[in-house]
Amino acid sequence: MGTVRPLLSHLVVLTASPALVIGTSPDRRLAIVCCEEIDEETDTWVRCLRSEASDMILVFYSRAQPDRPTRLYEAGATECLPLGFSLAHLMSRLQSLIRPETTNAPVRLTDCGLMVGSRVFRLTPAEYRIMQVLWEAAGQIVRYARLEQALYQGSGPCERQAVSQIIYRLRGRL
Repeated sequence: MGTVRPLLSHLVVLTASPALVIGTSPDRRLAIVCCEEIDEETDTWVRCLRSEASDMILVFYSRAQPDRPTRLYEAGATECLPLGFSLAHLMSRLQSLIRPETTNAPVRLTDCGLMVGSRVFRLTPAEYRIMQVLWEAAGQIVRYARLEQALYQGSGPCERQAVSQIIYRLRGRL
């Protein structure tokens, strides 16, 4: 946790143990979770932080089973990074996550992609199909089965991991 310690010194620590440290910025817009292993407790903390309206939740971990980071994204984590990364890598990831405020910009889905104000985000066909379902169900919970159906359109076996990867890419780009 050596790289993360300087960040934690500027946060309000909510809980601290040898295996788990959680802190938030004073305004609670940023939350950082550092853990030895991603487990159910980590999932619970991320959900709790998301419900408290943290805009950005960063999770740093030492070990994780392959599906665990995906579950944290589903719980509301903004980014999951393994410990041992360089500070330069962390800064580049943070800069990619912090975007100019676009809350007042009109958003619409077009044939070429997603438009936010005058900025166009080009989408792959798979991203477009997923985005179409999400767009039509704005404000509603969309189940993976519905996204899988839109992605594969009955053409073969569905893979939840493929849907997760597309959603991960969309979150990163938008």
